[in-house]
Amino acid sequence: MSLLGAMKRGISMEEMARNVLRMYGYKTLTVRQRVSIDGIDVGEVDIIAEDEEGEKYLVEVKRGRASVSDIKQAYATAKMLKLKPMVVCRDYADKAAEVVAKELEVKVIRIAEYLLVEPEELITLIKKTIQEVLEEEALGLLECLTMTDEEAELLSRIASSKSLSEGPRKGLKEALSKLRARYRLLRTAKGYVALRRRAELLLALRKLLNKR
Repeated sequence: MSLLGAMKRGISMEEMARNVLRMYGYKTLTVRQRVSIDGIDVGEVDIIAEDEEGEKYLVEVKRGRASVSDIKQAYATAKMLKLKPMVVCRDYADKAAEVVAKELEVKVIRIAEYLLVEPEELITLIKKTIQEVLEEEALGLLECLTMTDEEAELLSRIASSKSLSEGPRKGLKEALSKLRARYRLLRTAKGYVALRRRAELLLALRKLLNKR
């Protein structure tokens, strides 16, 4: 049985989409919300999500690949509800869909292919990923040995901030740019939630190595 078949019985595409959104720093506000205009029921929205800056998105979830019509539908419905449009799918159906998504500014998050492969292939990918993570962490250890007090202070500010635009912590964007050039653990972080965790990890490693 393929992993996709197993997921149909266990975790639904909608649940998977919510998990992926959470990984990217989005918070699910509502699921399968009915939409009414002037008291008339006109349809259902898969997900309404909010990013770390408070921006709200209408999220269309597609089990397969998103076509041009899927992109246009998400755009039209989002505009009607005064939300930003987003599609979570396996991939674009074709180049035209990708072009239309870019033109209409529809954000598209693609479900990683490893979630849709056979179990044997998945095991191989997991082993490879673990190896890469271990190598990455080892490099992180080496980087922490030369961390300056100024860098540690900047990392502390990032670790304690909810977003880059947080009022009392101006200048984080500029500081982050320098830190990402210096620390590969920060360069690979996707979303601000992951970034904060990486910053905390670097600080913990520094403390451990320096026995402070």
